[in-house]
Amino acid sequence: RRRSFFIRINCFLTLIFKDKKYEDKYILLLCLSLTLLIQYNQMFSSLGELTCKRMPFQLCNIGSYLMLITLLTKNERLYQFNLIINVAGGLIAAVMMDVEGKGLFYLWNMHYLVEHNNVIVTPILCMLLNMFRPLRGVDYKYFVRNFTFYWLFILVLGTILNGVKDITGNDYFQVNYLFMFMREATEKIVSFVGPWFDIQIHIGPFTLYPIVQLAVLLGFIAIGSIVFIAFIGLFRKRKILI
Repeated sequence: RRRSFFIRINCFLTLIFKDKKYEDKYILLLCLSLTLLIQYNQMFSSLGELTCKRMPFQLCNIGSYLMLITLLTKNERLYQFNLIINVAGGLIAAVMMDVEGKGLFYLWNMHYLVEHNNVIVTPILCMLLNMFRPLRGVDYKYFVRNFTFYWLFILVLGTILNGVKDITGNDYFQVNYLFMFMREATEKIVSFVGPWFDIQIHIGPFTLYPIVQLAVLLGFIAIGSIVFIAFIGLFRKRKILI
């Protein structure tokens, strides 16, 4: 039902704006991107919490910034990152959403669903409205390269921050970016990966979880590859406007 909701939103907006001027389409997408950015940053004022785990480095959270940057710079490679990775990540997050026994209409569960809906809708709508060129087979290597670079950045950053947390005992530094650093939190979402955290590599106060972290890399590349192939087929004949 959640997937059909995303489809209906895209179809509705596409139907309204498909014959509009370029400027109208661009304003629509900018408004959606700004809405996404506001949705994410609302958490800081509402929770009154500004810790490392709230930094926008989680996959869908970073999309709230990158989508706006993409539209302002009209960068195709950055757009492809949003289209493939954030659509894949957003769909996974929506399907595997944990309402924690509070129901779908609990404030933060609704916030979670609306934000991830926007993460999915905005880049797809860019393609449906012909605002970026369709994906080509040659773009696959850029998808793999860009996600691997992002994964390496998160691996290094998360390992350092959690190491600092262990050194200082200050939970301010504790993070679970890409769900590959904290066993208990990750098990709530994907229960079978728990034992994988038992395999560890220690470098002083810093800890790596090679099985979990490699599984995240390969898993997202596999899911992203499926999304990539789907978009190749769906948008092959689209024309570029930007």
